Amino acid sequence: MRILAIADEIDRGLTVARMRAMQVDLVVSCGDLPFEYLEFVMGAMNKPLFYVPGNHDPEVAHRDPFINSGFAGGPMLRLPDHEALW
Repeated sequence: MRILAIADEIDRGLTVARMRAMQVDLVVSCGDLPFEYLEFVMGAMNKPLFYVPGNHDPEVAHRDPFINSGFAGGPMLRLPDHEALW
């Protein structure tokens, strides 16, 4: 299984062509990225995306923790953050 892990900063060099060439099975966002960017990555890769909210993600409180974006790759699913685990 090939996993793309992304976090903290938008990578402008991560183009649709580069993402598709990676042929990953799953995308994991480790926090602090805008939801619009996560939706772009998931749509470009056509793969499921799991994310953990980061400490700079204030909008998480206003969104459903289980987001179905409608992309063919599958849902964008929020994993529990570290505070929820302890």
